[in-house]
Amino acid sequence: MSDFQILGQDAVLRPMLAAARQGSLSGCYLFEGPDGVGKHEAAVMVALAAACEADSSSSRPCMKCQTCRTMRAGTHPDLVEVGLDPSKRTPTISVAQAREVMRVARLHRYHARHRVFVIDPCDRMVPQAANALLKTLEEPTPGTTFILVTAKVSSLLPTIISRSQ
Repeated sequence: MSDFQILGQDAVLRPMLAAARQGSLSGCYLFEGPDGVGKHEAAVMVALAAACEADSSSSRPCMKCQTCRTMRAGTHPDLVEVGLDPSKRTPTISVAQAREVMRVARLHRYHARHRVFVIDPCDRMVPQAANALLKTLEEPTPGTTFILVTAKVSSLLPTIISRSQ
């Protein structure tokens, strides 16, 4: 991602990045594909584009502003990455994590133009966690987008898929 090239994904990413820079992202997207194709990196790239403070004449984030730098470093509070809960015997995305996402999603953005939650791998959400997130995914607070990342869309609840683009 250092040179901002995710091979073979330009046709998909170009309009998403443009929408992100223009402030017209939808509430929830589903990135699906085989492991190793750059889904997570693409999600972070969209988050950067949505939050970037620089002039929006380009669809790509500037990578120089404070927001871009802190998001790239993984320290910006408006880029929330949710992964497997390491405290579980069988790593999953737990109900406790879903509740924390819901709590944070209700808060006002910290600093960025847009807040993005990246949930990866979303197919490892326990059903109770997925069900807890339904209302939040359907009606996120203004300026908030969820990007669900999976290699197994067939493992997702139909209600999660129906709330995603």
